[in-house]
Amino acid sequence: MKPHPLFDSDWYLQQNPDVAAAGINPLQHYMQHGWREGRDPNPLFDTSYYLEQNPDVAAAGVEPLKHYWEYGWKEGRNPNALFETTFYLNKNPDVRAAGINPLYHYHRYGQKEGRQPRSVKAGKSPPTQPKKRPPTIVLPTRHNSPDRDRITTREGPHYRFVIQNDYLVDWKRLTDTSAERDPRLVSIIICVYNQPALTKECLDSLLGAEYHTPIEIVIVDNGSDAKTASVLRQYEQKYSHIRIVSNEENLNFALGNNIGFAHSRGSRVIFLNNDTTVSKNWIDGLLTLLQRPEIKGVQPKLLFPDGRVQCVGITFSNRSPIGYPIYAGEPSSQPHTSVSRGYQAITAACMAVRAIDFIALKGFDPSYINGQEDVDFCLRLGSGMPVFWCAANSVVFHHESRTEGRGRHIERNRKFFAERWRNTISSDDMRYYSEDKLTAMDYVADNYSFDQAGVACWRPRVLLPQLSTAPMTPVSGPLRTHKDSSIRIAIKCPAPSEEVAQYWGDYHFANSLAGELRKHGFTPRVDILPNWYSETASSDDVALVLRGLRRYEPRRHQANLCWLMSHPDSVSDDELESYDHVFVASTPYTQTLRLRLNVPVSELLQFSDPGIFFSPASRTDIPMEDIIFVGNSRRQMRPIIRDCIDQRIPVSVYGRDWTELIPSSMVKGEYIKNDKLHRYYGQAKIVLNDHWPDMAKLGFISNRIFDVALSGGFLISDKFAGSELFQGLAITYSDAAALPQLIKRWLADEAGRHTISTQLRQLALNSHTVAHRAVEITTVINNLTKRNRTIAQTDRLP
Repeated sequence: MKPHPLFDSDWYLQQNPDVAAAGINPLQHYMQHGWREGRDPNPLFDTSYYLEQNPDVAAAGVEPLKHYWEYGWKEGRNPNALFETTFYLNKNPDVRAAGINPLYHYHRYGQKEGRQPRSVKAGKSPPTQPKKRPPTIVLPTRHNSPDRDRITTREGPHYRFVIQNDYLVDWKRLTDTSAERDPRLVSIIICVYNQPALTKECLDSLLGAEYHTPIEIVIVDNGSDAKTASVLRQYEQKYSHIRIVSNEENLNFALGNNIGFAHSRGSRVIFLNNDTTVSKNWIDGLLTLLQRPEIKGVQPKLLFPDGRVQCVGITFSNRSPIGYPIYAGEPSSQPHTSVSRGYQAITAACMAVRAIDFIALKGFDPSYINGQEDVDFCLRLGSGMPVFWCAANSVVFHHESRTEGRGRHIERNRKFFAERWRNTISSDDMRYYSEDKLTAMDYVADNYSFDQAGVACWRPRVLLPQLSTAPMTPVSGPLRTHKDSSIRIAIKCPAPSEEVAQYWGDYHFANSLAGELRKHGFTPRVDILPNWYSETASSDDVALVLRGLRRYEPRRHQANLCWLMSHPDSVSDDELESYDHVFVASTPYTQTLRLRLNVPVSELLQFSDPGIFFSPASRTDIPMEDIIFVGNSRRQMRPIIRDCIDQRIPVSVYGRDWTELIPSSMVKGEYIKNDKLHRYYGQAKIVLNDHWPDMAKLGFISNRIFDVALSGGFLISDKFAGSELFQGLAITYSDAAALPQLIKRWLADEAGRHTISTQLRQLALNSHTVAHRAVEITTVINNLTKRNRTIAQTDRLP
């Protein structure tokens, strides 16, 4: 394997004796396993820090060192808490001019030359230090030791959480004092890692519910950010029955909840996700069933916000040891989704158990990293018997906003679970279908690579009544009634979280497209990055992926459409071949891909929405400005802003992460609401636009151009391939030295600006609105349907 410039093999082997003992190539180990386990490739690159600070990279499953080497440093991302990429490049113009990766330069030369890796300003504290990790426990062992299943070099780095489960939780004390727990008190334990808005909704719903027994709420702050910690403190100070337990770092779901349990006092405990909201009488049904001694645990009817079932119990097929939530995606009012009964396992998104049972098992097994620990707990406690019930009269809504980076542990968790339980789990899903007089057909795997590894989650796509005179066709497809026969489309948007989605143009772009597709009779939904593979997605007919830097793993049960919108050099031909159709937001690059790919490829430029972007009628509440630029910096200098500064052109900048790059007087605001943006574009004399250099070269036209056009704005942009599309109405420049004269010329010509902006707006209205693109997408989807590729429209149960 070719050496990587930022990978230190000797250091890696020294830090990871298990890799050295196994004789594995260290770089190969890091690329295939190490980064997923939180191991670092060199002393200067902190894998866990990079993934925590960049949830989009984590959720996309991209190897972090590769991402930083190829893209991250160009986007101003930092490799650790003590090295500032943008600062280093700005401080060392020779490094920037040479186009050298800054961390590589610092590692090879800068450190020896005494160059400063970060800014430490007078009167201010230095950058936040990385959180201290517990010391690694290293014991000299031999692989042929008779006690091989204890702490050995075969254990992965996450095994430290297993050790900490005994170190941080005094299970003996909990056992000895279990009889002293309050028999009337119910302890609700919520493990929180960031997500302050969701957590607040959860707590407010809990506080607004009715209770006929005393409760306490134990909140585990699992190393959250300052904003989240502040929100939690406010609740603790206001409510006497709320207590906060603070962890120095994110100890994951299992250990975090175990620590929270250790601080609880009730004889019954309920583990509750912080991305849930409860109904008014949610707790009564859980506690009523838990009074029955033969029942070990209870969950509510867990619903998606739209009322469909998320989980009423976990069942197992005969195809895999990995269970699945039966009837997920079904209407919650169906008879078979409204019955209280027992299962082998339930979900810990909301799980009520007896404290004495939880103590006996030492809680959730921290070997799992945010996945499968709840099912494992049920199997350990219930021995595969259906003693975990769903209380159908208890309703909790699950908003399913996943922990950042959670997806990268799915395969590892499943493999660990399968190794432990493969030969002991009894398949049981057919029993429930038989009880409900349903026939399950056409099982599909949730992920091809998981299927290859033997750990896919298999579930049926078709359920038919056993006794029915209604004409039904048993073909592959999501189940529907005649009233719900529209094709379901999931638009995969790369926004990394709910908290920042509003700042992402792609998010507003996706919502505009969803609204237009709805007019064509489809049922669209926008999935931000953490929800790309959620339970909701299991019943989708079409996935339309807005492909930038984030890769999506197509699912075989649906039609998969890729809209390549940027960074084509990060997308392999093999990836594109996995789609049924590829749209390309570039005229020249469409031709390039048509020559290389076997799948259909068509041009599909970006668009604007005339319902949001239109010529402003009023000029009363928006500042009148000569020159504006609206866009986030992505923590590095944008080309056109650098040109303006170099040429001393005054410009008002709106966007995030600019304060460390440009004079504060230039920054007029961090965010403009999407529904007000057209006013800024339409009322400024000149709106500036730029592209990343590779995007300009390959003709991937910035979406801002279309938005400015529909807003009636006058645009000046850097030169880009495909600019002839706008018939000379998008003014461009290629030489920074010519920019001052160009701006001076157009600032002085109000009539000329008006003429050009009017013509540009008409051109966009005629050819580049969301309605135009929706027609093209609809045509492709309908053609795929006619060819019976992967979409099938069947009847759902009445």
